[in-house]
Order: sequence, then C-alpha cells, then structure tokens
Amino acid sequence: MVLKFDKKRYRYVETKPLHSSQKVLDKDNCIIQLQVFLTPELESLILSFGEHVEVIEPSFLRKTIKQKAKKMLDQYNCAKRVHNNIKPLHPETRKANI
Repeated sequence: MVLKFDKKRYRYVETKPLHSSQKVLDKDNCIIQLQVFLTPELESLILSFGEHVEVIEPSFLRKTIKQKAKKMLDQYNCAKRVHNNIKPLHPETRKANI
C-alpha cells in the first residue's frame, strides 16, 4: 500500500508509524509504503486522516476511499437540505446551524 500525506500529517506519521512495515518511499513528496493486509480497521485509519492523505496504491483501495468520501459529502449536502426544516431542541443550538 502506498500513501501520500500532506507535510503536516507526514511529520506525525514519520514519528509514529502506522505499521511496523512502514517505509519512506519519497520524503520530499511525503510518500510511504506499508506491507499490510487490508482490514476494516486499516481502512478506517486511512479515512481518519481525511483530506490529509491520498491512497496512491492499490487502485482498488483508492477507488474504495474515493467512493466513501463521495458518499460522506453527499450525506452532508443532503443533510443540509433536510435539516433546514428541523427546529433545534435548544435555542442555543440555533447558532451552530449552518
């Protein structure tokens, strides 16, 4: 598995490896490689980095993460329309509505 991080997250991942197999492929471009089996936990870990990580390989995982990110975006776009018609439970929560 090959992952590319933004510079801020890369520094974290470099000091706290995601897995014992972690190798730096390109320090300047913040790219690492992991020799792992894909598990739901690992997929969740990758998703937890949000916009700070990009899956380079394998292509099937890149596609999976892309689909999940799109689904998350779709939920928030839909939720905004749906939640505009819902009154908050407490008056102070009105400030948090987008």
